[in-house]
Amino acid sequence: MAMQVSVETLSGLERKMTIEVPQDTVEKAVAEKIQEYSKHARIDGFRQGKVPRQVIEQQYGEAVLQEVLAKITETSLQDAFKEKELNPVAMPEVEFTKTERNAPFEYIAKFEVAPEVTLPDFAGIAIDKVSGELDATDMDEMLQRLQKQHIKWEKVDRAAKNDDRVTLDFKGSIDGQEQADASAQGFQLELGSGSMIPGFEDGVVGLKEGGEKTIKLTFPKDYQKPDYADKPAEFQVTINLVEESKLPELNDEFAALFDINDGLDKLKEKLRGTMLREMERSVDAQNRQQVFDKMLEMTTVELPKSMVRSEIDALKKQAINYFFKGQETKFDASQLPDDEFVKKAERRISLGYVVSEFIKQNKIEANADQVRDLIEKMASAYDDPERFKAWYYSDDEKYAEIEALAMEQKVVETITTSAKVTEKKLNYREIMQRNEEA
Repeated sequence: MAMQVSVETLSGLERKMTIEVPQDTVEKAVAEKIQEYSKHARIDGFRQGKVPRQVIEQQYGEAVLQEVLAKITETSLQDAFKEKELNPVAMPEVEFTKTERNAPFEYIAKFEVAPEVTLPDFAGIAIDKVSGELDATDMDEMLQRLQKQHIKWEKVDRAAKNDDRVTLDFKGSIDGQEQADASAQGFQLELGSGSMIPGFEDGVVGLKEGGEKTIKLTFPKDYQKPDYADKPAEFQVTINLVEESKLPELNDEFAALFDINDGLDKLKEKLRGTMLREMERSVDAQNRQQVFDKMLEMTTVELPKSMVRSEIDALKKQAINYFFKGQETKFDASQLPDDEFVKKAERRISLGYVVSEFIKQNKIEANADQVRDLIEKMASAYDDPERFKAWYYSDDEKYAEIEALAMEQKVVETITTSAKVTEKKLNYREIMQRNEEA
């Protein structure tokens, strides 16, 4: 007699499956397991391998039954999924309902199945295809940024002005009462940075070393400390030091600061290559995201709750690892609120189903040449590209990640081919700004 399987839809993707395994199947498995026990059991008064079955049953019966039922559950579950053509997205919750001897074995499995994804026709969708170009202004701005990273500060004997750095003491008071957390000594402030409340830096401009001033201000209405919000305050300020910035000259010595000993032109060449690679990666990511956004807008996917829960937990752990730089911490990721991660988790899962279905319907496969090109591009950003490539080719998991990326690119290419494309050319600065806004 075969096992009996019935399936009930609870709600949405949730299923309840009742499985009954015939008594003779259980008894046969129990007999075989007892026979196996009898070969190795050591019981006083009996030689090893000669212990009677009834003694084994008396001594180990319950343990044997539990072991057998666990194994039957494992195999019968897989057989039932195959028989009913079900695709669970996570391990089922199992509840044993009949486990007594000399009777059929019955249990209930509750689980969620993968959703059925119905794709719309993506032909003719409107897409802004981004391309990038690196102009002289982009290079100049990057060099200026590098210069600012190596600013030197020199003392000056004059009144402070914007872009100077001042070292000062200040005492903040509200209603005549000094506030410890609105006061500081030896505080360094770059004028014009906007790091203080509005009006503070303007009040410091014009003061020389040793200068003192009372600055009267009102805290912003949205100030992070509610007790101070929208309240008038006075700051007693004393200037200890005024410094102006000195940018390093763009010359061969400047290039040496970045371990480049072949001169400034070599630094510019290396910088240009880095910026081009960065821009290319960003352009690819932005075009891919735009296509994926369109696919999600046009497709409705019912998401398994268990997958959303797992993805939220994974995103929380990523956030903790990022915040603590991978260091060990006692902070429990579960303390983070779900609301901050729900939308991202749902997008990831939805996108996974939509892209997978598109790949399946269009019979898209990873192309070895395309995978190799992707690895070559990634490796070119490293000082030892050959070592990087060897690492990816020797690690199946890493290689699979690049295969998945290659298939995503083919999805984008396939949809773009039939789309209404508007070309949009941006410079490096604009492309990087779009990255920050994403």
